[in-house]
Amino acid sequence: MATDRVQAELVVRLSDEAEDEDYALVTANEPLPVKQMSPDPIAYQFDNGQLTASTTAQRLAQRRNTRRRLVIKNTDSSITVYIGKMGVSSTLGMSLLAGESISVMSTASVWVVAASGSPVVAWWDEFD
Repeated sequence: MATDRVQAELVVRLSDEAEDEDYALVTANEPLPVKQMSPDPIAYQFDNGQLTASTTAQRLAQRRNTRRRLVIKNTDSSITVYIGKMGVSSTLGMSLLAGESISVMSTASVWVVAASGSPVVAWWDEFD
């Protein structure tokens, strides 16, 4: 009994957002190309705290060259705060309404000012 050899081919998508060049033809003679990668470690450091804001601009977070992200939350139930660079004001800053939070991907220092009163602003700073 003669055995016919079947040559199987398989087309493999190399990424979830694949384009034409992200596909590979896989055969017995051309195996799937594999690139061994180190896992992306989540071994970062962090710092956190809270600041009682006022109607005078204050630095919330200092400049950090190794920052991955800075999360800022307005913990107040009614007062809006504004975030931005040094000299931030209610007309020059980005509003953060009561209870809102934002994730900032910047190494720059961030300043905060309150629209009124003394709301508490919490922050979480992730860095290498």
